[in-house]
Amino acid sequence: PEPYKSSETLAVKKKRLAEYPKKWLGVVHETFVQPFRSFISAGNWQMLLSVIILFKAGDHIAKPMEGPFYLDLGFNKKDLAIAAKTFGFAATILGAFLAGRLIKNENPLYSVAILGLIHTCSELGCFIHCLVGKSYIMLYLTSGTSNFTGGMLITAFISLLWKSCDTHYATVQYAFLWSVSSIITKLYACCGGIFASYLSWPEFFASACITGIIATCTLLVLALKALGSVHKA
Repeated sequence: PEPYKSSETLAVKKKRLAEYPKKWLGVVHETFVQPFRSFISAGNWQMLLSVIILFKAGDHIAKPMEGPFYLDLGFNKKDLAIAAKTFGFAATILGAFLAGRLIKNENPLYSVAILGLIHTCSELGCFIHCLVGKSYIMLYLTSGTSNFTGGMLITAFISLLWKSCDTHYATVQYAFLWSVSSIITKLYACCGGIFASYLSWPEFFASACITGIIATCTLLVLALKALGSVHKA
């Protein structure tokens, strides 16, 4: 869609504000009421919220516990800083750039589903690491693949959210969707901490991967249904 701050969008917004008896009433209505009304009337809000709930479910459960897991294996904080932060950050950037080129002309929902499934499979690295024990090769391999596929997935997810927004209210709607996503992420992280306190590391990461696979397969079904509806139309 067109960027939010285009001359056409600003002109339309000023015209609408001029129609209200009070300027502050117009600001409130155009900032909160109209974006929400537009979001609901679009007809795909249930699908979007489902995507936000299912998106990276397994990763959101497992990711916060990776630090304690690696420390339990015998790695120190310096090892984690180099592998997870420096090397992992570079892999994330590379994955994001690659995804930007690959999904440019693809359906964003389908891209999220496929890349989500690939990313979930990459999270099996932690489970394998549990069985192997302390290994620097596994540390860098797990961190690299997880961050690379995660960078690709988050790019597709951002594209989906942005393309789902009304051009006139894109910034407000995008902020709302991203805020909901952040809340869901924190809830998953809380669940992950609770699960980790009752399960062994292999059980915990296996459970997180299974949860992620179920969530991404559900996303794939939603994507195929959406594509089918488009083709029928």
